[in-house]
Amino acid sequence: MKVVQALTEGHPDKACDQIADALVDEYLRRDPEARIDISVMGSHGMLTIGGQVCSDADFDAGDLAKNVYREIGYTDDIEPFVNLDVQPHGASHNTQGSDGTVIVSGYATRETRELLPQPLV
Repeated sequence: MKVVQALTEGHPDKACDQIADALVDEYLRRDPEARIDISVMGSHGMLTIGGQVCSDADFDAGDLAKNVYREIGYTDDIEPFVNLDVQPHGASHNTQGSDGTVIVSGYATRETRELLPQPLV
């Protein structure tokens, strides 16, 4: 079964993807040997950043997330909840990455017969 994910501009998943990408980029910019396994989820002004990181880099992930959120055009305030298990290199830590499991969430709407948002139809 092939699953096709089509998200329109402004969808929370797109914003979360951009924030996750920025976090990974920042860890790797500061520490090219970093191992990063993070997830970002958000909805209605709330943002959660969680996962495991093995890195010597030190920066405020919540502040970076707020900056990215503003840079992509959002004007409302968000309050990031950051729960990253960050360990320095050499610590006993396992960040092997995900096992391929994906959780997809969305919504149904009555604006179309297919119960999908109009831009997707």
